[in-house]
Amino acid sequence: MTKRMRNNLISLKCVICAAIVFSLTVTSSIGVFALDAPTAATQPTSATTEINEELATDAALSELQEQYDEIESQINQGKHDLEEIESGKSEQNKNIEIIESDIDKMNEQIDILNERIGVLDKDISTLNSSINNLSSEISILNSDIKSTEDKIDELNRKNDILYAKIRGRLILDYMSGHGSTLRVLLGVTDLPEFLIKLEIIKKLNNHETELIDEFSKNIEELDSLNINLSNDKTTVDSKKSQLDSEKATLADRQSDLESSSYVLEMKKQISEHKYQEAVAYFKTLDDSSSDYNAMLKLLSDEQERVDAEIDAYLLKYGSSAEDGMVEETTSESGDGDSTTESTTKKQSSSGGLTSPQAHTGTVASETETESEAPSVTATMPSTTKINVITPESIKLIWPLPYKNCYISAPFGQYPSGGVHRGLDICVRGGTLGKNVVAAADGKVINYGFNHWSMGNYIIIDHGYGLFTAYYHLQTLYVAGGDSVEQGQVIGLAGSTGNSTGPHLHFEVRINRNGAITRVDPLKFVSMP
Repeated sequence: MTKRMRNNLISLKCVICAAIVFSLTVTSSIGVFALDAPTAATQPTSATTEINEELATDAALSELQEQYDEIESQINQGKHDLEEIESGKSEQNKNIEIIESDIDKMNEQIDILNERIGVLDKDISTLNSSINNLSSEISILNSDIKSTEDKIDELNRKNDILYAKIRGRLILDYMSGHGSTLRVLLGVTDLPEFLIKLEIIKKLNNHETELIDEFSKNIEELDSLNINLSNDKTTVDSKKSQLDSEKATLADRQSDLESSSYVLEMKKQISEHKYQEAVAYFKTLDDSSSDYNAMLKLLSDEQERVDAEIDAYLLKYGSSAEDGMVEETTSESGDGDSTTESTTKKQSSSGGLTSPQAHTGTVASETETESEAPSVTATMPSTTKINVITPESIKLIWPLPYKNCYISAPFGQYPSGGVHRGLDICVRGGTLGKNVVAAADGKVINYGFNHWSMGNYIIIDHGYGLFTAYYHLQTLYVAGGDSVEQGQVIGLAGSTGNSTGPHLHFEVRINRNGAITRVDPLKFVSMP
């Protein structure tokens, strides 16, 4: 080979090598640029629904506040008018109108506050659910971000190694002076050697091509990962902002709920006091006057509302007549024989009776023996009611354990008019301070003190949907949740609440088919 050819070959090698190195350098730079400047992520859409719901809640609360403030202004005006009225019979009618209006408006405020609390409760529940969801989504996104960052780090590490290999091979080939394909082939003296060396060069070039292809593929994957990473980080920032906003709203709602609940309790106490004043005023009126009848209707209507609230509580937390249902379940065994099982539903935890049989003062066992059911292979069992335990089958005892008792007002109607849903029982010679006993075993499901109408009262759940109520007590000896036995002293008779004198107001209520009804206690008890 001539000196000129050798020089040209060397120049060609340099140009080829420089071109390859430059190409790799540019490719690497493009890859690095792609890593540093990923495509801008698409911004997530705003939570339009949540914003609209929050605005709707704010509007509802604002409207309720305006209604409450307007009624408060009317109440204050009524209070001013009442103070200006001169005492005397001629002003009674005007006095009653103001009392009625005042009580009605206060009840409206109580209703508004209850509605407000309902709105706040619902919104707080929604916010808590949304906050939990957002926190979960942020946690998942952070986990995805960590996984993506780990993949990016691993691909960068692999590319660093690949790039070093490719660059090193080219540089080594160039520096060695014998790595050129042309130089190797030109140094061949015969055809067989030429073919062998050509095959070796192809394999080397194929290996380098594989390295470059792998490098390029990694660069593309890095681009995609960085785009996903940017999108996820943008979404996390957006959700964190939304989370902070909802947490702030939640804190406001909880503060509003706390203050509204406090105002509601205060209004209830003021209303209770207002009714006590009305009762005191009612007792000064002539029972034959129209004013008396007007006040009687006012107090009766309110008692209806109070009774409805108590009934709703008993329906929700008390026992029912269906608790005592006996069922017959028929199933077929694997060999074709039929087996009949009788099962009695257990009473609810509220009730105290453990048997439908009449009580004689002895406390029944709280645990009933249940026969062990035979082992069978059931095939579509059928259930049939064969008996229903009703409160009518339960014998109650007289709640005032004295022989010289009498009924001052029967069930149905007061002697002077007005609905009466229980018995008013007195003891000749004096009722005040007399023992009041539980009519049957049971559990105290409701009780209270100084109610304007009921005074100090106790309501006992006897199981199977049977309840007894005791009003106007002087003293209570039991509290909510206490288990009592038939004949146990639960309090002392008195004249608290809307009472014209010491007596016991005794009621029997039944929860059957999802409704509370009052029945004449004399169907269950007899005077000693």
